Amino acid sequence: MARLKRVAVGILVNIYLGFLNFLLYPILLMLLPSRIPEWVLKVQGDLTYLLSRGQRSKVVSALRRKVPAAASDAAARRIARDYFRIQTSFFYYTLFMIRFWVKKWLPRFVTYEGLEYLDTSLKCNKGVIMPTFHFNHPIATPGFLEFKNYKVTGYAVHPWDLDVPAVVKINAWLGYYVGMLKGDLQMAWMKRNPKEVYSRRLKEGGVFVVLIDIPMPEKKDLKPMRFMGEQFLFPSRIVDIIYETGSPVHIGYCVRDNNDWRRAKVVVSPRLAMTGNPEEDLQTIISAHEAAVLKHPEQWWGWSRYERGTQKYHEEYKRRKEEIRKKTDD
Repeated sequence: MARLKRVAVGILVNIYLGFLNFLLYPILLMLLPSRIPEWVLKVQGDLTYLLSRGQRSKVVSALRRKVPAAASDAAARRIARDYFRIQTSFFYYTLFMIRFWVKKWLPRFVTYEGLEYLDTSLKCNKGVIMPTFHFNHPIATPGFLEFKNYKVTGYAVHPWDLDVPAVVKINAWLGYYVGMLKGDLQMAWMKRNPKEVYSRRLKEGGVFVVLIDIPMPEKKDLKPMRFMGEQFLFPSRIVDIIYETGSPVHIGYCVRDNNDWRRAKVVVSPRLAMTGNPEEDLQTIISAHEAAVLKHPEQWWGWSRYERGTQKYHEEYKRRKEEIRKKTDD
C-alpha cells in the first residue's frame, strides 16, 4: 500500500510540474522581456510562503539566528519571503536563462564584477578553480561566464542520475545542454569520470566551477568548518584538486536583482591566497562564501536545510543509524 501511495504521489507531482514547465512557463516566456512573468512567479512564491508553514518557520528561525540583517522578526520574514520567491521560481529560471540566451538579451541585463581578477589569473595558463555556492540557480554562474566566452566546466549530477521526478530531469537537461550547445560549456558529471573532464579543462586554461555547499550527512569527505558561528560540514575534495593542479582559486556566484528578476550580476572574488594547509585553505574558501551569504541571504539555497549541514545534526544522524542497525541485528 505504501508503495502504491508513493507511485500515485509521484504521478501527481509529475503532472503538476509538467503543467508548470510545459504549459504555464512557455506561455510566460513568450511575454519576455516584459516583467509580467516575474510578477506572476512572485505571486506563486508568495503563495508557497504562506502555505509552507513548517518550512517557513525553519527558514525564519535560521535567518534570525545567523543573519544580522534579519535580527528582527519583520526583517527575517521579509528576507524569507524573497527566499521563497527565488526557490519557487527555480524551474522557470532555467527556462528563462535559455530564452535569454536564444534571444541574445543577456548583454542588456547581466552585469559582471571582478572579471579582471579572473583574467589576471588565467594568464598563468593553469586554469582557474572557482568554488561556488547554490546562489539562486547553480547553472547561472557557469552559464553566464560561458556567455562571456570563458571556457567553463561545471560539476554536477547528470540529469538522468538525479533521484527526482522525470520533469525535473528534463528541466535540468535543458539547462545544461543548451549552454553546451550555445558556447564552450562542459560538464564534469559526478560518477561519470569527472576528473578526466575538469583536468583537461584546467590544462587548457579554462574555469572549473564546482558547488561545495549543502553537504549531505552520508558523504564521506566532509570536514567541520566554521560557518555562521558554528561547525558546519563541507566537502574537502576541492582542496585536493587545488593542490593537485596548482590552479589559482577564486570564488564566484550569481545574484538576481530582487526588484527586477531580468537583471543578474555575476561576482568573481580576488584571488584567494592558499597556504598549503588543507583546513586553513578550505576555511578561507568557506569564509569568503559566508560573507556573500550574509550580504545576499535571500539568494542562498541552504536556509530550509541549514540544520542538516551542521556537525551536531551529522553526529545525531550517525547515532540514530547505529541504533537502527543494532535493533536490526538483535
